Amino acid sequence: MVASKTIGGVRTDYAEFVATQEVAVGGITGAVALSFAATRFLAWTLTGNATINAGVVFPAGAGYYTLRVVQSGAFSLTWPAEIDFGGQSTDITTAGTYVFSIYFNGTNGYGQMSPRFS
Repeated sequence: MVASKTIGGVRTDYAEFVATQEVAVGGITGAVALSFAATRFLAWTLTGNATINAGVVFPAGAGYYTLRVVQSGAFSLTWPAEIDFGGQSTDITTAGTYVFSIYFNGTNGYGQMSPRFS
């Protein structure tokens, strides 16, 4: 939905995205597709080493997206090069919960990982 708002006397048109609830997916292992087409909030539970396939799906336009990963063992999660973490380590081989935030500008994805939550 496109809406208009006046801020400081300047009319701004913006697109609203109705946030959905977190979608939880268990049993993540092997080569997996990451798609934010239906929601901005995903939760995965790793049950083995996993590699996110190239071609992460985002809705059209820019936005922020969140992937919460529950790590119950010492499994690895490998990200595709198209999500730039700016050199930040994305090592999650210690049990706990990790939150990945991704900003997608319509062309490029920029990621950040939270510290581990126990």
